[in-house]
Parts: sequence; C-alpha cells; structure tokens
Amino acid sequence: MGVGLKRASVGDWMESYEVDDRAAYLAMLERHIDRKIDAQDWQVEDDAYSKVSSYTTYGVFRDCLLYVTEGDFEEQLDEDENIEREALIGFRETLSPGSLKVPYAAHFLQTGDSDTIFIPLLFDTPFAYDDRYVASLPGAIAALEAFATGLGFYLSSESDLEFNNGEWLPVATAKNVARILHTFFVEKQGACVVLS
Repeated sequence: MGVGLKRASVGDWMESYEVDDRAAYLAMLERHIDRKIDAQDWQVEDDAYSKVSSYTTYGVFRDCLLYVTEGDFEEQLDEDENIEREALIGFRETLSPGSLKVPYAAHFLQTGDSDTIFIPLLFDTPFAYDDRYVASLPGAIAALEAFATGLGFYLSSESDLEFNNGEWLPVATAKNVARILHTFFVEKQGACVVLS
C-alpha cells in the first residue's frame, strides 16, 4: 500500500459521484479553471501504473517542498510526527527555508496524497471538493522542474542514495520522489494522472 500513479479520464474520475452530482461537480470545476471541459476528454491510452512511495515518503517530498517554498513548519507538527520531525532536521542542515520560488507548488501542497487527479490544463491552484482534488498536470510538471533546479539536481538522473553510513538523508528521499513523479507525468502529457 502507498501512493501510486495511474492514468484515467475525468469521466472515470467522476464515477464515484452520483449521476445527478456529476454535472454540478463539472460546472464547479469549469468555473475554477475558467474553461469548459468534456468529461470524456483525455481518454486513457494505457494501463500503466507506477508505485511512487509509501504515504510517509510522499509526505517527506511535500514537506521538503513546503520547507523550501514557505519556510520552517515545526509549529505545524504534532507530537507523534517523529519521521516528519527527523526530516525537518535534515532539511535544516542542507536547505534554506523559504528560499525558492516554485511556481504551481500548490498543486502538491494543497492536494491530497490520494484522491487527486492531475489534468492536462494549466491553472494556478488546485480545485478541492469533498476531500478530492483536481490539479494541473503542466503546473505540477513546472513545479517539479523548478524544485529540481532550486535544489540542483536532474530529474532524469539516477536515484540518490537515501542513507549514508546508516544516516537517513531526507532531501535525497524528496528528490527521488520528485524524479518518479516527473517521469510518469511527462511520459504522456495529454493524459490525466490519478494519484491514488
């Protein structure tokens, strides 16, 4: 179990809503992105599925993105969030808080670690309804590329080693998750990608 990526149409995405609710949902989404869309747009072209990571590991990526864009987040952590606290210590050792401008970072920071669909349209902020999210695929790609540039690594390079002499390197974990996401996102940029 963990975070995975697959391709699906918007129509498939909306199947969990009652038929009567789908038109209202689509209308709200269209108002948010300021564009008409057809629920059958962006049909799935394959059955590809990519395992990204555990939910905790995906959270480390998002926490790293939060740290470099918005700053230190220690006050937001609960007492029992030990892994997140350990990751924050690692971020502090190698990164400057709030030091990067990452356009469209909200498409990761304001969405879930599941129940999120990335559609191939560019818009500023994700759409949220009923604990489900619609994010911008090109926006997410741009955010990953800015994140990589800011941290000085290549999204197409081999994975970083996440442990050195038994010590966990959370920045390496964040980079590796970014690589997995980017690889799947750019492979077929005309398809929707579901984070599940």
